[in-house]
Amino acid sequence: MLRRRDQGKPQNHRYDVILFALEDRYSMAPFPSMLHRTGCRVTVLGESKSCISTSRFVERIIPCSSEPALAAKALCDLVGTYRQRLPWIIFADESALQAGILCRDQPWLKAAFPVDPLRSADLIFRKAAFMTAAEAGGIPIPPMRVCRSRDEALAAAKALVPPLFLKRDVDCGGAGVMKILHIDDVGPAYEKLADTGPVVVQQMVHGRLGKTNTFYSQGRLMCHTSSFAKRTWPAPFGASCIREYFCDDRLEGIASAVGAVTGFNGFCGFDWIQDENTGEFAVIEFNGQAVSAYHLGKYVGVSYERAVADFLAGRFSTQRPRLNSRNRPIIHLFPQDIRRCITELDVMGMFNWLVGAVKTDIPWGDANIILFFIFDFVRLGYRRARNLRGRLMGDTAAEAAAPVGEI
Repeated sequence: MLRRRDQGKPQNHRYDVILFALEDRYSMAPFPSMLHRTGCRVTVLGESKSCISTSRFVERIIPCSSEPALAAKALCDLVGTYRQRLPWIIFADESALQAGILCRDQPWLKAAFPVDPLRSADLIFRKAAFMTAAEAGGIPIPPMRVCRSRDEALAAAKALVPPLFLKRDVDCGGAGVMKILHIDDVGPAYEKLADTGPVVVQQMVHGRLGKTNTFYSQGRLMCHTSSFAKRTWPAPFGASCIREYFCDDRLEGIASAVGAVTGFNGFCGFDWIQDENTGEFAVIEFNGQAVSAYHLGKYVGVSYERAVADFLAGRFSTQRPRLNSRNRPIIHLFPQDIRRCITELDVMGMFNWLVGAVKTDIPWGDANIILFFIFDFVRLGYRRARNLRGRLMGDTAAEAAAPVGEI
């Protein structure tokens, strides 16, 4: 079933963009408006009731299954309808990337996929492949070992210095990560995480976590923005919901090296940690799909919209982040931070949103997105209040039933 929103409206689109989104990710909500302002006609292929599908800047919604084989067929069918020019396909999540690679027999995939689908696909799917390539390419990473057996994991644990992180080969957003304090726990953790391939055993670096968003043209860095994760949700390994933006030339060098290693084309990003002792940055994970908050580049003087416009026009340009003062902008992400406030019962944080003290990330130009999340917040708040009431009632009933002296 095809849903259209552009019937009867005068259009002035220069480019066609397919947002291939099989997961309902909050971080993709700002994408349609950003793409629309660059002259793009935005089609969403994926979940028809997702947050991005509600955006008023989405002009076609084509529902499809999230099952990889069926999603791949839907993508092939849609691309086949474009006769004159291949649209730009943005793979919005890991499921979309996995479905896209199933189209490797299609002649158009090499031009549409963000890396060479035959030679470099593992770099964006598998942690072990990326970390190995990063080490060979001179990208700073924490001390680590790629382990393919329990014995190798135990040997790695003895060679490295605990605490350690063990990471499943295929996962994202902090999932599939276990922190290990004692060598005795390495074996069971390896067995739990080895279901998708090798396990990365990584030495823990103490310091602040952050993320660098990047935009590439055939591996050449066009622009980037970096921020510390002041708060993550769910804690401790979830995505950032409060970011502190800053500039550092060393991260630009790392971003350029990541592009050279991957040959990436389009939106992606990587996570890093800044060593509290040396001040150096080390890459801990590569995100081969579009990540969140590109629209916040304005706080450090970067316009991803301008980069997209040049990219689609076949022009290569570069932008460097800059700050006019030593103040580092702190941005509370919408809707992630509101959801965190509701879930964690952070009354002061919620009060700040309600009185407008935190307003920098609300998509005022897209009322549909705001309404979508207002209803989402109401549902979330209702469930949270109901669960809290149930626990309180349960505690009260237990206290009333308990013999004297047991409570």
